[in-house]
Amino acid sequence: MSGPHKSHLEREIELHKRLAAHYEDRYRDAFSQVFQEEWNRVLLAINRVPADRVLELGCGSGILLGKLKARSRFAVGFDVSPDMMRLARPLGAPLVTGNGSVLPFKDASFDVVSCRGVLHHLPDVPAALREIHRVLRPGGELILSEPSNDWWLVRFARELMYRFSDRFDEDDEGFRSQSLHALLQSVGFGDLRMERFGYSAYVLAGFPDHLPVLRYVPGSVRLTKLMVGLDRVWAKVPGLRNMSLQLVFSAKRLA
Repeated sequence: MSGPHKSHLEREIELHKRLAAHYEDRYRDAFSQVFQEEWNRVLLAINRVPADRVLELGCGSGILLGKLKARSRFAVGFDVSPDMMRLARPLGAPLVTGNGSVLPFKDASFDVVSCRGVLHHLPDVPAALREIHRVLRPGGELILSEPSNDWWLVRFARELMYRFSDRFDEDDEGFRSQSLHALLQSVGFGDLRMERFGYSAYVLAGFPDHLPVLRYVPGSVRLTKLMVGLDRVWAKVPGLRNMSLQLVFSAKRLA
């Protein structure tokens, strides 16, 4: 871990400087690309507001930004890490570096703000949500995907991983669905919808830089497509669906 006297923001910048090469490695396999396409599909499917002007908060390497750019008239990527955004430059979208809790955009600048796995990295999540609320136009929409801590086994595994892996900050943690729902409402979001995502394909195909099992399995692309199909069913089964590793939310700015 980084030095104890550094701020959370400084630690995240240092962490993602080291991780940029790992993200390149994560997305290079064909089976991983199949999974990432599915993750993007689930997140974009919950979008209900026409996305004319879009901000991706925490765009990182641009794995989602290209999709947002293709669906909108104007899309901008924002991230704390210039090293991560270096990977997104070929997409041709404007890129801005800064602190997610203090966004350098005017009020009501965007129709949609997207956050894919970002909030749990931020030192002040309520402040970041207030900033997102501010830069959205009235009626605008936040779409987000965040680690789920609803199932006890996931909570236990995530705590161990975040504590002992050098690829996470010591303050990173997931969300319980009810807590995230209440947090969104507390800063002025409403008309909330939630879906669940992330089961077998998430574990085996999503992070080959962590768990490279499928790199040694023949037919890994076909296997990943099969798992994606099974996971879509899993996400609809009462009780079992709560075992998801991700929460996907849509929330509208009411005023």
